[in-house]
Amino acid sequence: MAGRNRCVRRFARCPVSTPLDTAHARMPEAADLRRVLEAAAAGAPRARLAYDRFVLSLRRAVGSMAGVLGGVDAVVFTGGIGENSARVRADVAATLEFTGLRLSRDADQPSVPDRVISAPNSAVAVLVVHAREDLMVRDEVLRLTDATSLPE
Repeated sequence: MAGRNRCVRRFARCPVSTPLDTAHARMPEAADLRRVLEAAAAGAPRARLAYDRFVLSLRRAVGSMAGVLGGVDAVVFTGGIGENSARVRADVAATLEFTGLRLSRDADQPSVPDRVISAPNSAVAVLVVHAREDLMVRDEVLRLTDATSLPE
């Protein structure tokens, strides 16, 4: 129990919980990955730490799913970061190389919305799929309006 308390105290002082830097302390868009990457490129150590922790959380999630499922058939990147950040995709995929996952540098072009970015010799398919939230909302509205009738 004493070791646990010591660990809690140590993490209470951890710089992860502090702002990226003083310029970003009052900016709500500091949570935007583009801002974090800009700050890291400018030499802000806390921004680099924030990025590293973010990628670590993604690696843990993918690794956990792979372990629970007994392997990986495909990894799909979608949403704002998944679709637009080749760096995040590469950093996450690097962790899964032991599964036979290989990225194709040529296929990871941002101009193509839906694409396979795994190398031909990859044992795991890697895809980038454009999120289409508008179509999902439309389909759900149509489903609800067709399935229900208004009382007269």
